[in-house]
Amino acid sequence: MSEEHYRKLYAAAARLPHAAAVFNVLDKALVGLVAGIYVFIFFWSFVSQFPGAPVIVFGPMAAFFFVTILRRALNFRRPYEVFGTTPLLEKDTERRSFPSRHVASAFAIAASLLVWDVRLAALLAVFGVLIAFLRVAGGVHFLRDVIAGALIGGGIGFAAVVLFALFRG
Repeated sequence: MSEEHYRKLYAAAARLPHAAAVFNVLDKALVGLVAGIYVFIFFWSFVSQFPGAPVIVFGPMAAFFFVTILRRALNFRRPYEVFGTTPLLEKDTERRSFPSRHVASAFAIAASLLVWDVRLAALLAVFGVLIAFLRVAGGVHFLRDVIAGALIGGGIGFAAVVLFALFRG
């Protein structure tokens, strides 16, 4: 995404009535919804002695730690640092933009939940796409950050599902 494309997307989002408030509410709601569903299924999978419980734990956890380490190592700047804009989403941290940890977590959770329910996994992947859009249009991530987050998180979550299937027989 070029600077021109980024600025057009950001400007279009910023022109919406109450843009910052709407973006922040939507972002927090979607992130909270994904996290809430995950926590519920995380605990329920253990209570019900679901055989896929380790996948539900390992996939998102591995993605979270991998992305956190990668962000610290690469230390990429955020759009508002590069372009001098004010983000619509509440964010005041510097750097650590690549890859997006919110998006990576959403996609890791979605992929890991394939062992639980494919429809729920698909719904959470849609939520992940919406989170990615909000984070780019809201000025806190570049498109490359959210695409990398989706690929890494989804890849690690899916790898956990595949390993579970292989070892389960």
